[in-house]
Amino acid sequence: LAARPDAAALALLEDADGNAAATPCAVLAQRLLRFLLEQASSEIRSSAPPPIGFTQRTRSACPACGAAAERTAHVFAADLEPPQGAAQLAALLAGGAASLRRADASSSPINSSRPSQQQQSSSRQQQQQADFLALVARALARSDTTRAWCAGCRSFQLLRTDKRMTQPPAGFLALNFPVVLDAAWQLSLPTEFDLCVSTSSSSSPDSAAAAAAPASGDCCPPVRVLPTSGGAESESTSDGQSVCHMRLVAVVSSIRDTPKGAEHLVVHVREPHQPSTDDGSGSGSDGGGWLLLNDFLVQPAAEASVVSLGDWWRTPSIALYST
Repeated sequence: LAARPDAAALALLEDADGNAAATPCAVLAQRLLRFLLEQASSEIRSSAPPPIGFTQRTRSACPACGAAAERTAHVFAADLEPPQGAAQLAALLAGGAASLRRADASSSPINSSRPSQQQQSSSRQQQQQADFLALVARALARSDTTRAWCAGCRSFQLLRTDKRMTQPPAGFLALNFPVVLDAAWQLSLPTEFDLCVSTSSSSSPDSAAAAAAPASGDCCPPVRVLPTSGGAESESTSDGQSVCHMRLVAVVSSIRDTPKGAEHLVVHVREPHQPSTDDGSGSGSDGGGWLLLNDFLVQPAAEASVVSLGDWWRTPSIALYST
């Protein structure tokens, strides 16, 4: 890496005294993964798609003149985004938007038959996983409005940009977490989920329709992220839908001893050929099958400690799912 100027520009290297840049380790891990994959892809020329990442189509349209531009590229990692706005971000860190609805519901009268603590914990974990799957769906198919230069109008316009996955991953799907320091993510990683991608080209709107469509993204080909149904590993349906079963295999995290202490990267890796202890709902159990890699220390880890992201001392960086 030291021989590559672009690596230094990304602050991936330590200085002569061994000091790293003042960038969170979780962010550096994301930059390093993307950098290495981009370099390997450019140096190893192959007609086969890279084993990590997916094909993404980006389409920009001007609502004023109807001009549209489209390009296709390979994306090595999908960036998860927190909800826009400080209030919504605080809601996510506190358990997601659904937690606010549960708080409102808790203020209303309820009957005397209250669920047990175990039932409440299971329900909370399932809702946290649903919140996470919603973030994944947003990262794989999104519509944004940005102010940019329009060549047709020869002026700055509010352009609508649609970004969507067009093919399921060939091997692995890497998800980058938004790094929010001094905050605990009240989310739980599902160990499995189903990814449904529309591969039909006929579902792509024309330029006029794309420019006039609302910003909700309803015209986008559907990319659905659903709890696992326990079906086939991968299949294609007659309506142009490709269904891919994703399984959590690794999680990269930054940990620290004290809230303001030095950071340190660790990796949880699923043992090869180890069956999931999931019960089919996407919720992890306390079963084994995982290893914690902490420098030279390698030790077994419980699945519950891998999928739970609510610890203050842990900042999630990358979640890696395999097909």
